[in-house]
Amino acid sequence: DYDLHFYITKFYETEHIATLFYQRNDQILETQINFQQISQMMTEQQLSLFEYPIKIVASRRPLEALNVAFNESIEIVHMSITGLRYLITKPKKNIQDQIGGPIKIGAIIGSTTVEAMKEGWQEALKSFFQLISYISLALAIFNLLPFPAVDGGHLILYSYEIITRRTINMRIIYTINFLGFMILIGLAIFIAFLDIGSLIK
Repeated sequence: DYDLHFYITKFYETEHIATLFYQRNDQILETQINFQQISQMMTEQQLSLFEYPIKIVASRRPLEALNVAFNESIEIVHMSITGLRYLITKPKKNIQDQIGGPIKIGAIIGSTTVEAMKEGWQEALKSFFQLISYISLALAIFNLLPFPAVDGGHLILYSYEIITRRTINMRIIYTINFLGFMILIGLAIFIAFLDIGSLIK
């Protein structure tokens, strides 16, 4: 038996592999600790100061889970609106840090999922679906913006018809939606080039 600090000092930067035993429910599990790999990620002092907290993973009751999911959804909506506001009012010099299209989103999802895979396929799946849900909420917010060719633009047109009790000429609607669609396509191409440049960089 060794004192933890002495144990780390003794085997740091060596090819020694230790076996860590831990308990999950009533089952004793084990994992391997490679000191050679750890020494490449942190110094001996950092490793000595590192604390391994007890991580308790507890399930939630259905109503509690729904409440947590609702609060997290509200937080994502708030973050999306705040991000859009800063993009308009306080754009950065390097706009690549503020916006991203399908290419950048795919790269982020892939890298995050691969990183989570180090902790097991359960964590990878959790990370993947969590990111997908966040992105879906953000897209829902942007889809409701009062811009032609998206649902928010249609709501504006429908609201105008309800308030004025007049039907808008279909040619005008087609023209507005066509212009909005062309702007969106141009914006998508522009963002795609930014994503490719960001990934190459």
